[in-house]
Amino acid sequence: LLANGADARGTANLFYDKYNVTVIFGKNANSYLPSEFYGLKETISTSNIAELEHVTYYDGEGQTENIGETPDDNPMIREAQDFANVINDPVGNHVIYNQWFQLAKQVNQTLFDLRSSAGIEFPADQKE
Repeated sequence: LLANGADARGTANLFYDKYNVTVIFGKNANSYLPSEFYGLKETISTSNIAELEHVTYYDGEGQTENIGETPDDNPMIREAQDFANVINDPVGNHVIYNQWFQLAKQVNQTLFDLRSSAGIEFPADQKE
């Protein structure tokens, strides 16, 4: 933690049923390197984790394939369209809504657990 209590950088180990993920992140340094995801012999590399425009798949032999997509002019358009579909037809989209809700709860819990494990507390965390 920085002197002001803000988190500067960290490492998160996320454990799933069939694989594990280690995420290294930071706010107090700049990196111009791509993000990489490693499999047993394969690697996926991306220039921008938020946009996924330049995504390259490397097989075990070193052959490459571009698996990225050209981004939309507005990077939020697809998300906005998905939300609009649920809002405009909540009954027809209740299954996807419930899946999103469960995923949001899992993400929030994971972020809370990471923050707690780093000793980061906010005033709102204090119980009365």
